[in-house]
Formats: sequence, C-alpha cells, structure tokens
Amino acid sequence: MNSIISWVGGKKALRDLIYLRMPKNYDRYIEVFGGGGWVLFGKPPDKCMEVYNDFNSNLANLFYCVKERPMALLRELSFLPLNSRDEFTTLRKFLTMEEFKSEHLAEELEIATHFLKEPEATEIRDILMERAAVGDVKKGSGIL
Repeated sequence: MNSIISWVGGKKALRDLIYLRMPKNYDRYIEVFGGGGWVLFGKPPDKCMEVYNDFNSNLANLFYCVKERPMALLRELSFLPLNSRDEFTTLRKFLTMEEFKSEHLAEELEIATHFLKEPEATEIRDILMERAAVGDVKKGSGIL
C-alpha cells in the first residue's frame, strides 16, 4: 500500500533499499521518523507490532483520523457529499477493511446520514454498525 501523502525528506524512493536491510525475522517494527509513512505502509502487513511515530504530532493525528474517523475527515476536507458511484465504492471498500472504534460511531453515523443520499447512506450506516459490533467482540475476546 502507498501512503496518502508525500512528505519533505520522505523515504519513498529509498524504501526498497530499506527493506533489503531489514532483518528477516522481527517481532516489532517501529517507524521513528514516520513522515508520510512510505516505509511502514509499503511493507506487507505483518503480525508483529507496528508503531508509527513522528516528531510532528499532526502527522500521527492525520493517520489516526484516516483509520478511526474517516467520515469526519472526509467532511472536514469537504470531500462529502460524494459525487460518483466510484467514490462511494472506494469509501465502502475502505470502511469494510478496518476495525472501527465505537467511541466515534454516533458522529460517523450522523455524517453518513447528513451527506449521503439513499441507498448509499443506509449501506454506509450498515457497514459502520457492523464494524462497531466486530470491534466490541474483539475487545471482549481480548480479556480472555
């Protein structure tokens, strides 16, 4: 996967060389100079612990919002309402691939209802509700 942004001093052009120098087996990957995230997001997802870090807290917050609050971020960027079926399909695919934290569920549902027309609004609401339920189950199973 590629990053969603470019960043000054980014490692996009160097990431293949960086991957060659990484150990074959490791139990955690910590991106200490995360920037645009090109190295972290470009490597295949792993079962090890992966940490994004950067001196610029706004970058870390951007990636948090992309993962946990996509509808609010789209609203803030004025990307809603969606103008094509392709845009809706892309949003639907993104939302179905991520775990959702229910602490933002009410706001994400309100945004979907306000900015999307039927039947798209219903489909996105159903996806958000399903993701919230899966998140609660995962939280519960973590106690065992």
